[in-house]
Amino acid sequence: LEDDVDLEKLAGLTHGYAGADLQALTKEAAMHSLRRVIPDLDLEMDSIPAEVLNKLVVKRDDFFAALREMQPSSLR
Repeated sequence: LEDDVDLEKLAGLTHGYAGADLQALTKEAAMHSLRRVIPDLDLEMDSIPAEVLNKLVVKRDDFFAALREMQPSSLR
């Protein structure tokens, strides 16, 4: 988790989200992080270089992107 993630602010933005909604949000934020790193991966390599793994952190923008893509189950 990157230092720019403010969990208190995120909690305020997710008022009304159920536990399952928060779980889905965090998974989607992690997927955004992975999608950001995928272009740096060489699928032919046996292992992933440390410099690529170090980029694999969830950032504030990953959470905001995930928030734009989903809505809490209470509003569906």
